[in-house]
Amino acid sequence: MSVLVTGGAGYIGAHVVRLLQQQGTEVVVVDNLSTGQASRIGGAPLVELDIAGDGAEDVLVQTMKDYKVTSVIHFAAQKQVGESVARPMFYYQQNIGGMANVISAMEKSGARDLVFSSSAATYGMPPVAVVEEDVDMKPINPYGETKLIGEWMGRDAAKAWGLRFAGLRYFNVAGAGWDDLGDPAILNLIPMVLDRV
Repeated sequence: MSVLVTGGAGYIGAHVVRLLQQQGTEVVVVDNLSTGQASRIGGAPLVELDIAGDGAEDVLVQTMKDYKVTSVIHFAAQKQVGESVARPMFYYQQNIGGMANVISAMEKSGARDLVFSSSAATYGMPPVAVVEEDVDMKPINPYGETKLIGEWMGRDAAKAWGLRFAGLRYFNVAGAGWDDLGDPAILNLIPMVLDRV
């Protein structure tokens, strides 16, 4: 039994991979290495793959079977809001296509537990100071829309065939638990610094 982490060589994914390894959990990483680095995953097996690409579902199914995957933590996605506005179809193809391949591969391989890296961008611009989980979700950009659709997909699979699904809607992530796993792009820190200048 093992956990598959998509995007596990990236900033957030690498932290989760390391924490799982420290707990003694068997981990396999799927990452296209477009922004991730293989050096960040320790001794975990790496399957280099664009999860939204042609044939990705078949590779995911085989990987899940080969490594006896029972759970998936899904971080792999495009994540830049501005780019999503400029290239909406690319974001839909990558984020929704990738999510569809992951869920379909889970159904075919027998993996049943999915933690999805969603986003607070699903809320858009809520009219409240404190955002509770049940606030209406009205995303204002394609990135947030793809994350909301991903949540719908997970819930639909839960109803259809018993997927156990949780979506995490967090805001910008910054910092590092280990120096070697810091965010190489520091994209989340720059806006915070500029806002204070």
